[in-house]
Amino acid sequence: MTSRFPCATGNTDRAMFHLSFRDQGLSARAAKCSSGTVVAQVGPVDWNPPSALRYPERPQITLDRGLLARSCRDEAAVCFTVEGATAGQTRSVPQPNGGLSIETCLEGVVTFVGEEHLMITDGPETRRVRYLLPSAVNLESLLGSHVNVSITLRFSATKSPTVDALIADCDGQPLLWALDGALPEDREGRPVVRTTHEANARRLVFSQNRGVAKVASADTAPLETATGPATVAGIRIGQENVGFLVIWA
Repeated sequence: MTSRFPCATGNTDRAMFHLSFRDQGLSARAAKCSSGTVVAQVGPVDWNPPSALRYPERPQITLDRGLLARSCRDEAAVCFTVEGATAGQTRSVPQPNGGLSIETCLEGVVTFVGEEHLMITDGPETRRVRYLLPSAVNLESLLGSHVNVSITLRFSATKSPTVDALIADCDGQPLLWALDGALPEDREGRPVVRTTHEANARRLVFSQNRGVAKVASADTAPLETATGPATVAGIRIGQENVGFLVIWA
């Protein structure tokens, strides 16, 4: 297939350039002539550079349901914290009844994923995000991805201390919501969470976009959310103190 494109005329020498469209399975060759016309020819790929552009895929945090069922009793806590956060990344917000929230937000590229911490780099600065999650959760797919992390620590005289953490991709779409402590308040964009008591067992009930999911401790269920399909996992379920994960596909 040959195409012609007008270009600025001038006393230029004939120049050849070659492009590769790897994803489309096509190559293009064009010649710029002194007449000011570019002639482009497209045909089968004949050049495959090792550094061909690759668009980053959305990271997929994984959950081993069998391992969660076996180990959740001994791993019934969730926690996130940031080391070395700056004043511009952290703020404290007074809450009613003498409570206090400490909110930390940071973004950058995940340059290391370990069993208990991530390293997130933004320009010359690197921050360590420590976490405690069931061993059934695997964050390795975050390596090399640009993420946004928000962690809120809430303290109240009437409720359990709470860790509320959200990891989102570079477009702000959620990847993981982890909570340990008091039931979360309803918030736009997140599933509504309640507790119920059924069949001699306490369960968490998640609802959003007409989707409803019920889970017991060490249990999982699918949930259709406003931002796409997700899996909810019950970690610990008390009357006022809970632990859970929401992992988006």
